Amino acid sequence: SSAPSPPPPLLPESTRSVLAMAAGNVLSALLGGFGGCGVIPQNILNARLGGRERLSAIWFVVALAASVLALAPLIGSIPVAALGGVLAVVAFNTLQIGPTIETLSAAVEKGETEDLVNFLVVAVTTVVCFKVDVAGGIVLGAVLERGLKAAANLPIALETAEEEESGL
Repeated sequence: SSAPSPPPPLLPESTRSVLAMAAGNVLSALLGGFGGCGVIPQNILNARLGGRERLSAIWFVVALAASVLALAPLIGSIPVAALGGVLAVVAFNTLQIGPTIETLSAAVEKGETEDLVNFLVVAVTTVVCFKVDVAGGIVLGAVLERGLKAAANLPIALETAEEEESGL
């Protein structure tokens, strides 16, 4: 007789990860730090170096913190312009230009609803991020995507409901 399997988690893994990052940002702000999404480049670097499990992310953070603490005087002597260059390279490496271009091309060529929604969300999010605020652009993009996809599926849902109603 095997042991019963544990109950499924209340939230999906991706939702728990986002909530954990949000909690970390709040804690950082409360401690006087700068909250943000700096974890994204770290995760990308960790994955490119072969890390796939949670333990690899923990070791990555521990190694990063130890190197920053141990090398603080050396890091403090790096010119701000050089750090800006590193930031630009990280931003460029984080950007997924290939999938973005594929989404835009598919939207223009096919004209399918989902592709058009993706195109519109990318365009609006990009403009709002550059012209207004990054956080506002991300929130607006997420809300816009959910709303447009729900609106696109509404006729299908209504048709299904009518069929079920007439079948009764």
